[in-house]
Amino acid sequence: MNTQESLDLIRNGDRAFFHSLYYSMEESCRKYIFKRGGDETMIDEILHEGLYRFFVRVKEKQDFQITSSLEAVVFGFIKMVWQQKCRTDSRYRKMHTDIDEDDWVRESLTEENTTDADTSMIMSLMDNLGKDCKEVLIAFYVHKNSLQEIADELNFSYDYAKLKRFRCIADLRKKYLQMAS
Repeated sequence: MNTQESLDLIRNGDRAFFHSLYYSMEESCRKYIFKRGGDETMIDEILHEGLYRFFVRVKEKQDFQITSSLEAVVFGFIKMVWQQKCRTDSRYRKMHTDIDEDDWVRESLTEENTTDADTSMIMSLMDNLGKDCKEVLIAFYVHKNSLQEIADELNFSYDYAKLKRFRCIADLRKKYLQMAS
């Protein structure tokens, strides 16, 4: 089944497709949550809410298109739900959330488990932040340059490069999380 057919099934409210997608995503969701200190009771809640948000997005936006695998996009929604729960729900706050700014960007741009959809979404959002932000974040997280090297390369002071990285991460993260809600 191609991606467009899958989107059509979602728009038509096909419950069987929802269940098959749920079961196909369950193991990757389980690994993701266990790796971050979650337990069995959290898996169903996070997976269900991630799928729900994805289905709502597809139904509300008739022009919603997917350029990578359906599973990669759904997993992106699951990750965003987990991160939001860890920030807002007291049951999740004690978990290792991976939402520290450095870890979040590094994971999104360089981790082996990161999907092409996640990476392309992050890169697209970085384009919207502007040239300086994109240069600073890529130099720091992808090329692993020090802040001093980045400051020298871009003719910034060290303190300005550090502040710029912090602000760019905050803006990028805000835009990323807005896509999930």
